[in-house]
Amino acid sequence: MFVIKKLVPSIDIEGKEKEAGIIYVNTKNNIIDDVEEEVNMHGGLAHAMPGGIIALFFDGNHENLVRVAGQILQKTKELGLRSKIGIHKGRVITEEIPGHHIKYSSLGGSVNMAKKIAIVENGIIMSEDLYKEIGKGLRTEKIGNGWLIKGVSEGRYK
Repeated sequence: MFVIKKLVPSIDIEGKEKEAGIIYVNTKNNIIDDVEEEVNMHGGLAHAMPGGIIALFFDGNHENLVRVAGQILQKTKELGLRSKIGIHKGRVITEEIPGHHIKYSSLGGSVNMAKKIAIVENGIIMSEDLYKEIGKGLRTEKIGNGWLIKGVSEGRYK
């Protein structure tokens, strides 16, 4: 069994700058435990905030974001909830507080971009930056400031 570290937003941070894969789930916070478990099983960290949940992944495997977002979407549907999911990549600063939590701060609005593009109910939108990196092999449709990933809600993704 592993210990789940908590992810905590902070503006007072002295940490390391890293690239992160970002998932924003616009849904009820009462499913944070379900989302946090899914995120942690795939090596990420999650944080509930008003209106949704932020998950950060530091492994550099941005294709994994599609899989995890798809599994979160399925979980919310199974619970009878609606969700809007945005996925993006961007820079964050992190600082680990040993034995407690990891503080983070978004650079250049990277977390806000994931929130901004989460506009389709029961769907997943990826940012333009992420699409340029991993989107060519996916069935997608341009929508707003991002790309709607098709087939994810039926469990058909990469």
